[in-house]
Amino acid sequence: ATKLYEKSQQKLAALQQRLKSQEELLRQKDDALARMAAKMKQNSTKSVNSPKAAKSVEGKDAIPTFKRRQTRLNLQKPGAGVEVSSVQDNAKAREKASQLESENRKLAKAKSDLEQKNQALMEELSHFDDKFFDEVEDLKHEHAELQKENEALRAKLAAVHGEDDDDDDR
Repeated sequence: ATKLYEKSQQKLAALQQRLKSQEELLRQKDDALARMAAKMKQNSTKSVNSPKAAKSVEGKDAIPTFKRRQTRLNLQKPGAGVEVSSVQDNAKAREKASQLESENRKLAKAKSDLEQKNQALMEELSHFDDKFFDEVEDLKHEHAELQKENEALRAKLAAVHGEDDDDDDR
């Protein structure tokens, strides 16, 4: 249980570190997107105010068209899906971290329960004196000797009984 607990602690720490790095990456991506949006807004305002843009719009709203076009171009760039996958990775990491924390709590409780049982058994064991354990060891030794003696007697009995059977056959 202790090894499982330590292993889950290590997994939890690794997942928390990964979660922090994913959150930092997401924060950086959000900042980059905010800067890009501000720049796009600034550029779109300039182009809408120009006489050339006014002629080409002809009653359409130029800003949404520009945003759609810019978004399409941005999505065609390599790594455009990174933000989405980072968010998904963060969600998965949070879920996994939550599961590991739950498992960690269960293992900590199991460890605590085992420590309490161990303590109770140690207290119970401390109430016995050394003479009791010596008596138990003596009884074990005596039992083993009696088993050997019993086997030897059975072998003799089988040998005697086997000889009587041979005499009956004659």
